[in-house]
Amino acid sequence: MNCCGNDTGETEFDGATYKKTKISRRDFLKIMGGVSAALAVAPFAVAGQYLIPQIPTTFKPVLIAKKQDVPVNGSLVFWFPFTTDPTYTNVLIHLPPDVASKAGKEFVAYNRTCIHLQCLVSYLSGSGIIGCPCHGSIYRPTDGWPIGGPAAEIGRYLPNVQLKIDGDDIYAVNVNLDDIGYGNTTAPE
Repeated sequence: MNCCGNDTGETEFDGATYKKTKISRRDFLKIMGGVSAALAVAPFAVAGQYLIPQIPTTFKPVLIAKKQDVPVNGSLVFWFPFTTDPTYTNVLIHLPPDVASKAGKEFVAYNRTCIHLQCLVSYLSGSGIIGCPCHGSIYRPTDGWPIGGPAAEIGRYLPNVQLKIDGDDIYAVNVNLDDIGYGNTTAPE
């Protein structure tokens, strides 16, 4: 007796016909090439999020100074939002009372990367301006607008670092990373 329950030696598969599909060698190689390419790329589709990480657009507030740490008409350099590259250094400026009344705020902060050729700018308290040592660009401390040098020809604001003042504590809250080194076309709020 066979597996199908009969003694004749025949199975239900005996005599069955099948159609052999003929595939050319060229088509077979095309299919195998496509499958190989898909298998080669598949790990990178998942790993891509780790190879090219997403850059955040909002950041956790960072305490950068106490009000008494920055004298009137003085400045303080701080890192925000990252501490990995000098282009993420910023300057906190305590505006003099007459300038602060015009600006409507006592403290302002800007990214230090000049929009001309990405040198690092500094606040020059003696002249009350933000200056670039490389090519002489000059910015207003009230809003970061270029008023002299090659940056004035470009006509873009220094990236503004948004601040939050809580009592005597000054926090850096946000900065648009796309503006660093290139500036912004809109004035800070």
